[in-house]
Amino acid sequence: MKWNSPEFMLLALLIPLIAFYKFLISDRAKKGGINFPLAGLAGAVKSSIRTKLRFIPDLIRLVVLLLIVFALMQPQYGYESESVTRQGIDIMIALDVSGTMAAEDFQPNRMRLLSVL
Repeated sequence: MKWNSPEFMLLALLIPLIAFYKFLISDRAKKGGINFPLAGLAGAVKSSIRTKLRFIPDLIRLVVLLLIVFALMQPQYGYESESVTRQGIDIMIALDVSGTMAAEDFQPNRMRLLSVL
């Protein structure tokens, strides 16, 4: 496999930085707000499947970014071609079918003579 633009591999290094920012730093920034006195009771509530899987859209975005970087790198598969020079002989056959070949100056005429050969 060959890469047409391997310099785009540097963009793949940004994806872990984006993930670090999204999952660690931005979630901590969202935790601010007003403190309620009964907020401790909210921890006793069971979390639903929806809250457990809320990271999936962000994960899909990161995978799509990785695939875009992979596409920008333009992976190429294929075979190398090798030109081989060979020496040969060109042969050309010319056939005269003009009216002079149908002349009846000797038997069989020239056209019939060629068809017999």
